[in-house]
Amino acid sequence: MKTALVIYNTKKGATKKLAECISEGLNSKGVEVTIKESEELASVEDLKNFDGYVLGSPTYYTEPLEDTARILELAAEAELKGKVGAAFGAYGWSGEAPDIISAAMGGRLEMDMLPEPLVVKTPATDDECARAASYGELIAQKMGA
Repeated sequence: MKTALVIYNTKKGATKKLAECISEGLNSKGVEVTIKESEELASVEDLKNFDGYVLGSPTYYTEPLEDTARILELAAEAELKGKVGAAFGAYGWSGEAPDIISAAMGGRLEMDMLPEPLVVKTPATDDECARAASYGELIAQKMGA
């Protein structure tokens, strides 16, 4: 069975909701999902032994939340080169964070990224949740599930 780690930061709950909906999409394709808020991850060991990695953050003043950089540093140490990756996030005024995360994962970390991150304007509605679940299914497909 394929496994995925979904990591998120959230400010008002929308990115957490997207993480849950992405996880539903992954589960629907038979992927075993571990979902964690970034603060729950403390070491490189927390990031090892998954087939796919999904990282999300809301956009706050045109950037991902600060803890996202720490997670990306841990991911660099975990040597995730070639692993399937995807990025997502919610925003209120601008939506740069998912693109920034995706560029870091695909560039510096050399992960096998989905072509586009999932970017959702808040609030995360039921329609947006369905879109996020479909995104999770695409991640599962890329993982070979």
